[in-house]
Amino acid sequence: RYISSLSTKWFTKQNMINLLNILGYKQKNKNIIFECNDISHFSGNHTVASRSIIENWKTNPSKYKKYRIKSLQTQKINDFDSMREVMTRRLKEVLNTGNIPDLIIIDGWKWQLSSVLEILENFKNDSSLEQEKLELLNELQFVSIAKKEEELFLWREKKFEKIVLKKSDQELKMIQKIRDEAHRFAITFNRDSRIKSMKKNILESLPWFGPVTRKKILKKYKTTENLANFTIDELSKDLNKNQIETLIEHWIISED
Repeated sequence: RYISSLSTKWFTKQNMINLLNILGYKQKNKNIIFECNDISHFSGNHTVASRSIIENWKTNPSKYKKYRIKSLQTQKINDFDSMREVMTRRLKEVLNTGNIPDLIIIDGWKWQLSSVLEILENFKNDSSLEQEKLELLNELQFVSIAKKEEELFLWREKKFEKIVLKKSDQELKMIQKIRDEAHRFAITFNRDSRIKSMKKNILESLPWFGPVTRKKILKKYKTTENLANFTIDELSKDLNKNQIETLIEHWIISED
């Protein structure tokens, strides 16, 4: 992907101000904050999302966030529904904390932006919403970036507006950077989730390990890898001879 390895050291706070001006948006915070959310899955499994942050032109990993998508059925792929869930949770966070970023970047074309704005309108139309919180939602500023041509899309005056920046513009590179960072973070989280799930479920494929035993092992030892840190005598307090021999045969623990 174009300039995907670019460091934020090439950006300045002025680049962030310039981008807001280009989009016709206002600076909301003294420390300017841009955020981007991205979705990642593996064949429809372990669908997760991530949020990356650029604050005062520098990435701020301390404010990154991970989401496990809960609304999709296993092996179902739907990035639109996944993003709707993420933004629903994000808007609840905004209402609870009262904190908003200066810009929320959506990875996708105008249709992805449209689905996010639909969620926003649902929140605004909640009759129980206090006026103060409604005004907070009205302060939110969105832009989407379409991968193919790297076009930017806004919703203004009841229609989509397209903005095309030069490939050499630092403001475009900044959006690309935060999008790529969100993508990297989401992929890493997805991979770690799959590895953790595989480690946790390996006992299901072994004989002599029923649901009760698996639950007991994971409760006490946390992961199957931790079993290797105990002697056979120690494991014998929780496992029988057949179970221990099975673990040895599958290289999970050692005879030594």
